[in-house]
Amino acid sequence: MLQDYKLGLRMLLKYPGLTLAGGLALAIAIGVGAGTYDLLGRVLAPTIPLLFWRALRPPGARSESIPSRR
Repeated sequence: MLQDYKLGLRMLLKYPGLTLAGGLALAIAIGVGAGTYDLLGRVLAPTIPLLFWRALRPPGARSESIPSRR
């Protein structure tokens, strides 16, 4: 297995342009995936406005509760 790592390192050093192109492609793909995940998370699952629920609770209540829609 050590020989595999040595061969891989030699190939990376032998072809620096290909190494750079592959690294950039990975970085761009990870960035696009993370951005898409964040954007879809913000659009499809907006946060619940807890300040509204806090205004509805009785004074002295220590826990938050959200009424169900049954």
